[in-house]
Amino acid sequence: MNKKIIIILIIVVTAFMNSCKKEDVINEIIPNAEMTAKVNGVSWKAVARVTRISGGNIFITGTGTTSGEKVINITVLSANVGTYKLDLNPLSLKNEFTASYNPNISTLSDSSYVANSGTIVISKIDTSAKKISGTFSFSSKRISNPSPTLEITEGSFSNLLYTD
Repeated sequence: MNKKIIIILIIVVTAFMNSCKKEDVINEIIPNAEMTAKVNGVSWKAVARVTRISGGNIFITGTGTTSGEKVINITVLSANVGTYKLDLNPLSLKNEFTASYNPNISTLSDSSYVANSGTIVISKIDTSAKKISGTFSFSSKRISNPSPTLEITEGSFSNLLYTD
């Protein structure tokens, strides 16, 4: 039960930190900015992206539809170029980022998937142009019922304009 509470808390904190503020930049106006992945083998592309670097962390949100469905949230617990791992196995417990996927944001608690293992690579942070690029993949489980898993593979983001 404590695990569920911690996972829900991670999602709530990530959603709160990723919530748009007045000065946030929605990257759909940047023509060469892109965020893509495969969700259980099906191609996914963000139609809108919001990226922030704040408090020494990187927050990336990509929305796959204009109605707020198919949302990928990533929080890297660093603001530097590098490779970050996630492994919630009690023997190795390595928590350098958090990630989630929600097929429908209006049913946040019931349909959300939370990453339990994966890797994110921040390959470039251009501080003068305020752009960030990298790759990601993660395995996730549903909060309400951990038996259906979801694989996010071949994830990449390039030239995402960020605010700080």
